[in-house]
Amino acid sequence: MVSQTVDRNPSRFILGIDTGGTFTDVTVLTLDGETIINKAATTPGDFSSGVMNALQVTAESMGMDRATLLRQSSVFKHGTTVATNAMITRTGSKVGLLTTKGHEDAIFIMRAIGRVDGLEEMEIRHVTKVTKPDPLVQRPDVRGIFERLDFRGGVLAPLDEDDARAAIRYLVEKRGVDAIAVCLLFGWKNPVHEKRVAELVREMYPDRDLTITASHAIAPVSGEYARINTTVANSFLDRTMRNYVDELRRRLHGDGLRDGGVMLMQGNGGIVRPEEMTAVGSLQSGPAGGMIATEYVASKLGHQNVITTDMGGTSFDVGLLTLGALQYARAPIVERARLLQPLIQVESIGAGGGRPYRSADAAPAGRACQRRR
Repeated sequence: MVSQTVDRNPSRFILGIDTGGTFTDVTVLTLDGETIINKAATTPGDFSSGVMNALQVTAESMGMDRATLLRQSSVFKHGTTVATNAMITRTGSKVGLLTTKGHEDAIFIMRAIGRVDGLEEMEIRHVTKVTKPDPLVQRPDVRGIFERLDFRGGVLAPLDEDDARAAIRYLVEKRGVDAIAVCLLFGWKNPVHEKRVAELVREMYPDRDLTITASHAIAPVSGEYARINTTVANSFLDRTMRNYVDELRRRLHGDGLRDGGVMLMQGNGGIVRPEEMTAVGSLQSGPAGGMIATEYVASKLGHQNVITTDMGGTSFDVGLLTLGALQYARAPIVERARLLQPLIQVESIGAGGGRPYRSADAAPAGRACQRRR
């Protein structure tokens, strides 16, 4: 008699899910190429609940329960509006910024173009009504520390660790920040001082849940204003994104999804594991997934130039495929903040087709998110 090993956890499905402003959409791909599509209402108070509800509705439409669907799925691919929503509504962490002494005002002075970043042409024409965008960090929460590198990354003045400790202590204990951005002059060229400052934060507060972002790790390129913005934005969004992803993973694995099965879409079109995710890189991850799908379908149909649109619940998104290639905004503007992240270029306005949110999480009635080169 020949014994046979029965696979009690067959990988029959691949799950794709996108959290939008009004609906959370699910697509299931089966082994034989069949697709099942379903959705449930997004839950702004707890986005993971909307995901689980959508999976439940989908599983029931397939004649099974949610746990069975998750147990028999090999991977869960996810694009989400959580980071974008937090950016729009300014509901992230309280951020403190550590920078080179004498350069504390760089994020407030901005570049000359910063005053009109993210505005439409008609808005720019009304010069008397144009105001600078509000930064994600407040002036009292910016501290300069004594150190200096030259443009080649050479050390002109070593890091004064006592000065750095005093600045860190002020931000954490006096200002009550729960996230710290470290962006030192020419830190992208030589990260030695930025790394040490981040170490000092961890040494001083080992038991405190502080988010730390250093510019060399998130935007290791020149461009002082945009580099500071990017570092601050990642610190601002990181806790929100990680809390969401951690809760979602807990619920998915609790219902049977295998460990390592969660993959997250990024705004540059890539897909990463949760531990590789960057919060600022997760901005507009849902529309980025749509553009990747557009590129694939267009290549199969032989189309080189395609206009892609998505009428969502709270926004209307438009992207272009030109000569078969996606367009990237390498210095994108998100909520009037110029960033240094290569994101697929998608223009969005706050004019969707679904019901509006009934909470503080609502996208504004005007522009939801803009990106330009």
